[in-house]
Amino acid sequence: MAISAWPFESSDTTEVQFSKLMQVFQDTGVLSGFNLTAGSGMQVSVAAGAASVQGFYVESTAATLLTIAAASTTYARADYVVLKLDLDANAITLTVKTGTASATPVPPTLTQTTTVWEHPIGIVNVPKSASNIVASNLVERLAGTGMRVIPYRPGERPANPGRRTLGIDLTTGVLELFDGTSWSNVTPPSHTHTTTQISDATTIGKALMKASTLAAAQQAVGLYTDPTDPGVKPAGSVWVRKA
Repeated sequence: MAISAWPFESSDTTEVQFSKLMQVFQDTGVLSGFNLTAGSGMQVSVAAGAASVQGFYVESTAATLLTIAAASTTYARADYVVLKLDLDANAITLTVKTGTASATPVPPTLTQTTTVWEHPIGIVNVPKSASNIVASNLVERLAGTGMRVIPYRPGERPANPGRRTLGIDLTTGVLELFDGTSWSNVTPPSHTHTTTQISDATTIGKALMKASTLAAAQQAVGLYTDPTDPGVKPAGSVWVRKA
């Protein structure tokens, strides 16, 4: 069948179809929480949180402890902490994707297929011969769920719409960003530049921008409108005799 559509009450909707549908409305990303902190020894604690992974919703109501593989005695290593969607297992889990120890360590390649999708929420940098993980080893990668813009009017702005949500006040035109805790104004400020600050402007272009009268603008491009001969002017100038 070349064309298919869903959902309809007369037919079942598969989880793959549901995933495709929900991805139209929500990008993959963290909605709240899932912050990383160092645990004891070679453990990392992932805070409770919620996320959308390829159209599937996942929620953790308590902190999760993850164990990091033993450190190499030769080189450092970079591991990923991921939310792993596995359609065959019908589950989304928090897990560690272990990297390869190297003189120049980089995180491992993520699996992102139609059946398994790994979404990174942090990097654990494992030093050579490390016996415990500390806060400085952790790098959060809590990408939000996209920048769909929420329109609202004064007094109607959502109090907690989800991490990295962009909104616009329809009355004032102000753009605001919610960072997971509070809203902040991200509207680009208005500003001006003098002609001397425009490095690629020509002499004629600068003169034209600085012109405050019609005559000055005309003369900037070499056009003179005078009742008498304006005298010697730059080559290429035009004199229109004004009656």
